[in-house]
Amino acid sequence: MERFLDINELEIKVVQYNDTFAGLLQRYPSLNSNMDNYVLSKSTEDKLEGKALTFLFVNKEEDYLYGYYSLFATSIVYSDDDSGEFLGIPSIELKLFAINEALSGEEYESSSDGNRYKYSDILIGSIIGKIYEYAEEHIGIQAIVLRSTNKAVNFYLRNKFDYFQDMLMLPYDEFSKDCVPMIFVL
Repeated sequence: MERFLDINELEIKVVQYNDTFAGLLQRYPSLNSNMDNYVLSKSTEDKLEGKALTFLFVNKEEDYLYGYYSLFATSIVYSDDDSGEFLGIPSIELKLFAINEALSGEEYESSSDGNRYKYSDILIGSIIGKIYEYAEEHIGIQAIVLRSTNKAVNFYLRNKFDYFQDMLMLPYDEFSKDCVPMIFVL
């Protein structure tokens, strides 16, 4: 299944990652080599094990990479003060999000309104929109969670994510142990 985003007269296609796209990721890396390496070495395995799915933003010809993201089903765990029981909030974790290094901080001018938008903002907006669609039509999802690098916190705050409250917990993840947990409530 593919879907298209119209960005400044460009058609950006969203496709699920498979190993045939490895060369594309190597030609157009992000600023985070750890995440790029994860996609190249672990994303196919994670898909086969039912852990996460990785998607790419590519041009129509599939020879240019705008960015990528991985989604992971999770639950936000918290303790109910009244009963003492642990409860969960059904969520999707945005395990990875990165854009092509050449597009980092770059803007495009919209032909429809003349405004300038960062590529990163429009791509994250499309991910949030797709998750809203899942939540409305397919499965109960109450929040999007992620674990941000310190460098990216302001980007996520600008895109309506917030810091996790102290009482909320995510399952442990060694890969992102030094990251900042953030939440977007749907």
